Amino acid sequence: MTFKMINQKTADYFNKWGRGYSDAWEPLARRGLSGFETGLVRRAIERGLKKSGGRLIRTLDIGVGTGRITKVFLDYDVAHFGIDVSSVMVEHCLGKFGGSERVKRLEVYDIVNPLPDDWGKFDVVSAIRVLPYASQWREALKNIYQALNPGGVFVFNFPNKYSSTIVPMIIKSGKDQSYASSYGELKQILAEIGFSQIEITGFARLLDVFYAWCNGKVSAGILLATERFLRMVLGPTLFARLLYCTCRK
Repeated sequence: MTFKMINQKTADYFNKWGRGYSDAWEPLARRGLSGFETGLVRRAIERGLKKSGGRLIRTLDIGVGTGRITKVFLDYDVAHFGIDVSSVMVEHCLGKFGGSERVKRLEVYDIVNPLPDDWGKFDVVSAIRVLPYASQWREALKNIYQALNPGGVFVFNFPNKYSSTIVPMIIKSGKDQSYASSYGELKQILAEIGFSQIEITGFARLLDVFYAWCNGKVSAGILLATERFLRMVLGPTLFARLLYCTCRK
């Protein structure tokens, strides 16, 4: 499959990280954050299933990584596709999930390119922790819109440039999130592309390093309780470090 690899630095970085990416999600506090993210994906899948009227739905995970989100999709009766810019990540997921009848394709691909026509259209698409690494993330959003069936659901996240804990900057090495946006900007961009029923929520106001450190039940519990308190006081998105969007075509 021929395509132009735009985000080569990101691909190189994750190729080096490889299977060790799973280790980043081992601390208990990070598992709490992961549960929030996978919960959003589950709700998106269930929306797609409800709309399908019993028809087998087609799903796509952009940025498969080591399979954290892919596992969620495969809990459902779906025809599943996955892509990643990292060949190491794709190979890892093929080893884990390649034998599943629900997996139709897991391939190296850069979503800043339109998806191949022979892949067809999708009912549910996820891009969790992907678009901040894409230099042409607005173009990627347009490609995702085109890849959805009418009424299809798309869920993704993006750093908040008005967070109290993030100073957005371009990281030349590609190691960290290079791009950030805001509630208003994301909503406007998504609406201009054509998305509807745009819902944006947030998570995590405290520094990410705390999530890496808090691996005990007490420390993780305190961290997550603090996040819940801040959410209750400030609302779902104000100063949130991460914004999560769910929308329909």
